[in-house]
Amino acid sequence: MTKSQLPPPAEKQTTAWPKYDALEAGLRNYWYPVLQAKRVGAKPVSRQLFGERIMFIRDRAAGKVFAVRDRCLHRGTPLSLGMQDFPGTFSCVYHGWCYDLATGELRAALTDGPNCRIAGKLRLRTYPVAERAGLVFIYMGEGEPPPVEEDIPEELLEPGRMMCCRISTQAGNWRFAVENHFDDAHAQYLHRSGVFSFFWHIPAYKTGIRVVREGKWLDRRFDKLHWEADYPGLGHWPKHRWWKRRSYLRVKVRMPGIGAVHYKEFDAFKFHVPIDDRNFRFVQVVSKKLPAWRRPIFWAQYWLYRRWAYHVQFNNQDVLMTKYSHTGPERLFGPDISLVAWRKMCVGEARGSDDGLAPQAAADAVEISGSLPADEETVELPADSRG
Repeated sequence: MTKSQLPPPAEKQTTAWPKYDALEAGLRNYWYPVLQAKRVGAKPVSRQLFGERIMFIRDRAAGKVFAVRDRCLHRGTPLSLGMQDFPGTFSCVYHGWCYDLATGELRAALTDGPNCRIAGKLRLRTYPVAERAGLVFIYMGEGEPPPVEEDIPEELLEPGRMMCCRISTQAGNWRFAVENHFDDAHAQYLHRSGVFSFFWHIPAYKTGIRVVREGKWLDRRFDKLHWEADYPGLGHWPKHRWWKRRSYLRVKVRMPGIGAVHYKEFDAFKFHVPIDDRNFRFVQVVSKKLPAWRRPIFWAQYWLYRRWAYHVQFNNQDVLMTKYSHTGPERLFGPDISLVAWRKMCVGEARGSDDGLAPQAAADAVEISGSLPADEETVELPADSRG
């Protein structure tokens, strides 16, 4: 049976941290990257995040990107199938319900005439959006969002940064994808077969492994690298290859699931964005601060080699483990100190919740009267509008 033929795991993995297990749906009170800014135009783009379909569109009149729930309040039709009849609005393709992109307010129900009594009494849920580092970020949490810069690695905000990006949808829970990134031992075995790591002499194991805090980041440290070893009753491993060069990478992680790896040639960042409890959006960025004349070279290196060798083949080894591992009860071993540190951070520092649990998604609809609240709303149809 090949890897592609393996059945998807039927049983979810349970850990020794019930509160951590309860975070499987994601941490909503953070900014997350969803799309490359250049990919969002006047044609709407629909993406699922935290179990909700969200429509992204760039309004030409306002010159900015908006995000609204991709579901017309009338009959549940995806709003992204519709069209823009007036600046700053978007209309459902089914019956012409026309919504304000900034506020979500129902401005008109076009097929019920200019005096439709339901206009101005409904509001589709909208979400704050920001554009930074060539990416579109969304905040789907509670209350006033923090500055978007709080949830972006500082390196990506530096002027003069060249960035190349790959965004994909992957199977598996976002927490375990983050764990894989910060897992200290997996690279010493799993990635030995990677094209990108073909010339690396990867250590067999480390001693004195520990995790230290550096600002917002957790950083892995160790006392000694052991490149080869004799295993009692088994033999010598790994075999020495003269053409491989000793290599060790610095790997970090921070809330709400951002990973970083610092290579000599570039910095790599990974955002693990929850789609639901079984899938995540994988936003991969390679970046380096370069003078203008070197940026075309960096771009060519990415598209000719690094994209397929690193972002695809190398990192697909990780996403395959995220997809097929993590079922049933677990049994940890020494190097998993890195996983334990991440789990403690996740439970103890989740923004906006005293117990670390993710807040629930906003109610689909609430009754309103008078001024329009922030959440999506609905009202009882007037008697003369039901026919």
